[in-house]
Amino acid sequence: MTQALNSEGVNAGTATSIFGPKRLKGLKEDDIVKKLQNSDYSAVMSVSLVKKERQRNYVPSTYYAYPYPGNHSFYRRYWYVYDRVYTPGYYTASTNWVLEADIYTIDEDELIYSSQTRSYDPDNAKHLL
Repeated sequence: MTQALNSEGVNAGTATSIFGPKRLKGLKEDDIVKKLQNSDYSAVMSVSLVKKERQRNYVPSTYYAYPYPGNHSFYRRYWYVYDRVYTPGYYTASTNWVLEADIYTIDEDELIYSSQTRSYDPDNAKHLL
């Protein structure tokens, strides 16, 4: 997300680059605010996972009809062709994520923007962006 903002001309950084590898762990609110106020940034954005829900979907069975050449008995033909023309129904599972992004001014600690978005079954963290 930082790279996308920087490519648009926004001066953006990450909590890790500002606060180090342990991020905000063990810091008091006053320490965080002072460090941000002494930085080159005018706002801070917080992105958080609001909701994670699992969903099951049923994919119905399908039938394909196509001619099969040959002169076979009914029984032999049925078992030979059956697997090629019938796909049984099955269930799939997906995970939906609801993310919330809030932007606050650093000087006045005022919320200036808030939004939520839903991401449908991302393969990995890169697809969430």
